Amino acid sequence: MRATPFNRQILIVSLILCWLGQASSLFAQDGSFAGIIATEEDETVAGVLVVLTNPEAQISITTNADGQYVFPGSPVTAVPLTITPTRDDNWQNGVSTFDRILITKHILGIQLLDSPYKLIAADVNNNGQISVLDLIALQQIILDPSSASINNTSWRFIPASYDFLDPTDPWQEPIPVHQVILSLEPSIIDVDFVAIKIGDVNGSAVAN
Repeated sequence: MRATPFNRQILIVSLILCWLGQASSLFAQDGSFAGIIATEEDETVAGVLVVLTNPEAQISITTNADGQYVFPGSPVTAVPLTITPTRDDNWQNGVSTFDRILITKHILGIQLLDSPYKLIAADVNNNGQISVLDLIALQQIILDPSSASINNTSWRFIPASYDFLDPTDPWQEPIPVHQVILSLEPSIIDVDFVAIKIGDVNGSAVAN
């Protein structure tokens, strides 16, 4: 499903109304944190574990089929809060020899990958650069992911509000993996993340 501002407001507000009475005792009911997790192409991603943490508590929830999550009620303890999504399954999802061709063209300078998210997807071994080593790791995933030893997760998530210093070199500074909330408000419903399927540079992964 594609995420749009309209369905974000309608669906997340509906979820808050449905779940408000089910919050943990760690939470007050004067506010909520919610968001949508979607790919660069606005395909929402289901099955993402989203963890909200503060110095005294931790609670988790999984995104639904529309890529939405909501934590009803604000933590009663002080900020800061961190919201961190994770998913690490089905490495072969969206990965094919066509991705190897596109990454090879990028390495050779024939056809450069045109977004920071695609560049991060191409950095399969997660060493902050794109090289032949990533092609080797990608081939291992295609042939037998169970035998591949890769210092990465199959999905990466970046706060949608994050601006890269240089979109052509996303590794100029550490890439954020969570959203930090420094103030409590009655409701924050746009703590969104961009999902990246590692190895999939042509956007063919099934997100739901």
